[in-house]
Amino acid sequence: MSRLGEQFAARYPTAQLHVEYMRPDRIYEALRDDAADLGLVSYPESSREIAAIPWREEEMQVAVPPHHPLAEQAEVYPADLNGSAFIGFDEDLRIRRELDRFLRAQGVEVNLVMHFDNIQMIKEAVSLGQGISILPARTMQAEIEQGRLVAVKLNAPGLARPVGIVHRRSKKFNRATERLLAMLMASPA
Repeated sequence: MSRLGEQFAARYPTAQLHVEYMRPDRIYEALRDDAADLGLVSYPESSREIAAIPWREEEMQVAVPPHHPLAEQAEVYPADLNGSAFIGFDEDLRIRRELDRFLRAQGVEVNLVMHFDNIQMIKEAVSLGQGISILPARTMQAEIEQGRLVAVKLNAPGLARPVGIVHRRSKKFNRATERLLAMLMASPA
């Protein structure tokens, strides 16, 4: 998002882009209250008031600290996670329910040691060696480059995090919002 924000500012220097990171329920609330024009959410849902535009499918990978035994593997199977200390998402988040459903379907039981409401906190806990997690691969790039995390491919076809752009159906976009939406839709998956 920061890269897109920089590109938007360069192309449209007179437009103001305000980015705020919030829980999905707060994003939907901000759209309904007209406090935001657009939102980016995982597992987007349309309703009578909200329209959801599919944006991208993000590959999920296993996040491990560099010293973890799985860090030396090129690929792991879900069964390789059985019994692992696991850092997950809060129970009320859709990504948590989807990951729980995936692990159950694979017959995998992990030892949930911590849970958080955002990816950044999960990455920090993993990098400190508190456990492993399953996260969208693209969200770990900075920590991988810094040598703080290793992302291991998970041999689990179909496990991906859908991300969408949401907005209020009756919202009339201004020119800046239309341009931002066009940039988002043109950005590579």
